[in-house]
Amino acid sequence: MKKECRYVSDCGMFCFCVADSEYDLREGSEQYQFMENCLATIDRKKQRWLIFSAHHVLGYSSECDLECC
Repeated sequence: MKKECRYVSDCGMFCFCVADSEYDLREGSEQYQFMENCLATIDRKKQRWLIFSAHHVLGYSSECDLECC
């Protein structure tokens, strides 16, 4: 199993929250809990900008062809 690549990084007034979208993003999953924690714990007085990123477009399924999307 590959290592998950997710992290939070603070840089002055910016907070970067990067999720590994190769793993389960559904509610209750470890990845979901990571994202929820990242969003809930940012100090908006100190860091006015929250940048969230993931490897793939969120909500996309590779099992879905163009006809069903």
